Amino acid sequence: LRAARSSPHGDQEFQLGAREALLFPVAGSAMLLLLFYYFKSIQSIYILMCVVTTSTCSFLCFQPINFIRPRPLVGSCTTSDLSAAVISAALIALWILYNNWVAIDILGATSCIAMLSFIRVSSTRVVLVLFAGLLVYDIFW
Repeated sequence: LRAARSSPHGDQEFQLGAREALLFPVAGSAMLLLLFYYFKSIQSIYILMCVVTTSTCSFLCFQPINFIRPRPLVGSCTTSDLSAAVISAALIALWILYNNWVAIDILGATSCIAMLSFIRVSSTRVVLVLFAGLLVYDIFW
């Protein structure tokens, strides 16, 4: 990823180049091979990583939703932060306890939204390389 720059909202954005776009499917393939051969050894670490990642992504996606007027609770924590944390925790609990497919789909969508909000693509060539690599990844695996 190239140099980070600030967005109008104060978040950091990363420029994705053609080389990085090509490395996405390669890294995904390496992760699939690692999980295939060593899943018994790293199962608990993998599940913990998935829980932390999906809860963070869902928190980031649900944070702008203001069900009630945001008021400060403790320090910089507001009511919208608290409502986002409750929604994220409920989705994670549905996923872990009941293996609910709706919760899994929502968590996957929030992960994609969070990724798209942090990464900017510099040209259509980079998008073409990324999509071609992901198509080969999808067909091969």
